[in-house]
Formats: sequence, C-alpha cells, structure tokens
Amino acid sequence: MKLNLKALKMFADLMRTPAPDPKDPKRIYKILKRDPSKTAESEFLRFVSMLLQDNANDAIPHLHNILKLPKSELKMFATEGAQPDGSTHYDSINYIQICTAIIRDLKRENLSASRRVNKKIHHVLRIYCWKHNIIL
Repeated sequence: MKLNLKALKMFADLMRTPAPDPKDPKRIYKILKRDPSKTAESEFLRFVSMLLQDNANDAIPHLHNILKLPKSELKMFATEGAQPDGSTHYDSINYIQICTAIIRDLKRENLSASRRVNKKIHHVLRIYCWKHNIIL
C-alpha cells in the first residue's frame, strides 16, 4: 500500500503554518482511519495525528503496531535511491529505535523528553515529505 499523500500534505501544511487550525489533526486522523493499510508509514502518521490531539495514551498503540510488523516491512524505501556501496538515502529511519525511544520519552512527561519526541517526529515526517517531493 502507498503512503496516504493527502494526509502527508496536510501534515506538511500543519508543520509550516505559524498558526495551524486546531481541528487539522482530527481531519488528518479521519483520512487515515479510512485507509486500511497497516504499514509502518501509515501507523506512524496515525500516531502523530493522535498525539497532536493530546491523546498520548490512544497514540501509543500505533507505535506498538509498528513494532509488531515484520522487520522486512520496516525498511522504508529500501530499494530506491541505492548507492554504489549498497546503502540508501533512506536508511536513516530505524523504526524500532525511534518507536521505542518515543514510547520511553512519552512516559517521562518532562520538557526535554517532549523535545526529543518532537525532534524524532519531525525527522520522520521530513523524510516522508522529501521522498514524495512535498515542500515543507
């Protein structure tokens, strides 16, 4: 299944708008809810949209769904952008590491942990947008 581009474009608008509409995360989640795919990308977008609605407890199961996926499905865009040494431009998303770190930081509930979660989310969303030529 493909990544839901409509939801990704809405996330990109949300990230670059100085005063976004507070209803946007709900709209994004409704779009993603209609998408039946259980890929790491769609689950991560569902997680972020729930987190932006201040539903951290409802968002964490989406990260657990990513961790339950087979490792072969966690390699995002592994066949595209191959370099002569066999690496790719997209090797920087390690879903297992990112998801476990986010879960750990969400349990801490302090400012530095929130900043780390924010940085990880922005890192992944920037790579999604870059891959699909969506300008942030």
